[in-house]
Amino acid sequence: MFYLTEVQDYVRVEPKLFGLPTIEAVSNQLKEIYQNYFIKKEKTKSIHLSEWPKYDKKLEDKKLEKLGDEFIDVLSKVRQFKSENHKSLKEPVNLRIEKNLKLIINDLKAVTNAQKIEFGKFEVKF
Repeated sequence: MFYLTEVQDYVRVEPKLFGLPTIEAVSNQLKEIYQNYFIKKEKTKSIHLSEWPKYDKKLEDKKLEKLGDEFIDVLSKVRQFKSENHKSLKEPVNLRIEKNLKLIINDLKAVTNAQKIEFGKFEVKF
């Protein structure tokens, strides 16, 4: 019988057997990213010493916020439809969405597994 700690130790020692990077390898990659980018940009010795970003009202975009809310609403309705019909979330669907969601059509297609998306009054079909 294997205990979790034994498996973790084994994966740490033989990561290639499982096709996994070691924790140390991932940690080293993150350090390298920090060293090559953030240290130059942030001019600090450690990410832990960096300041939090300052709020910038100019970065606010009410239209994009509304679009994000509508995206979440559509996604919620699609998931509810699949659930009510006892289907997997991976089940392909055909969607009809409002034209104002055109900007996020690729994201909707990806997260809803939509095979076809048309414009019009909202509707979900299998």
